[in-house]
Amino acid sequence: MFEFLKKEDYFRWGESGIPLNEPKGLKGAEDAFILSLLRDKLGLKILEMGGGNSRILRLLCDDNECWNIDSFEGKNNGPVREIKIENVRNVVGQLGDFSPELSDDYFDYVVSVSVMEHVPGDMLPKVFEDCRRVLKPGGFVAHAIDVYLLDKDDCDHPHQASVRSRLKTYLESAKSAGLELVEDPAPIEDPYFRGSYVSQADSVMHLWNSLAPKLRPLREIAQVVSLKAVWRKPD
Repeated sequence: MFEFLKKEDYFRWGESGIPLNEPKGLKGAEDAFILSLLRDKLGLKILEMGGGNSRILRLLCDDNECWNIDSFEGKNNGPVREIKIENVRNVVGQLGDFSPELSDDYFDYVVSVSVMEHVPGDMLPKVFEDCRRVLKPGGFVAHAIDVYLLDKDDCDHPHQASVRSRLKTYLESAKSAGLELVEDPAPIEDPYFRGSYVSQADSVMHLWNSLAPKLRPLREIAQVVSLKAVWRKPD
């Protein structure tokens, strides 16, 4: 699975009773995507990457063994101190560091929401290698990844080439780490914004302008959507 999250998915998940943690923001839809994969499953070992003050693990930790790996250093507007959630075990650090606190072949799922887009491109291979290391054979990696998409009329904008390059890097890094896509990727060689995609509220992007002002020109012409990507570690 390697495709952009659509409104039909989001509406269906909400109608089926999956909690929409932040109904006014993209993260609510991204949470719903991850929860749709884990709903009604019990006894799993789940690791969230960069979960911070995790919304997802709070909903899953009563019936599953839940872990959160996060640097807790305030990066990308994350928490500046360690946040402890009952029944969730924290590991201070980042995937890609190959922390000995995370055992090989241990987890059923590694998941993240709005994290992978912040990983430098040259670090992505190590992140995917570490994901594969900690997963059980047959385990899954599921990432909801923020992407800025332009209208088709902006095909000559330099950002368009950077989007294509970044999507290619995700696919190549996961493949080189030995992970397999759960489904064939959708045809997104020309990734433009479409009205069928779930997107971030403009009010939220206005708030982001004060947190990361360098991206304001891009936010004025782009929409933030979510790439839903799922890989599997071979048996």
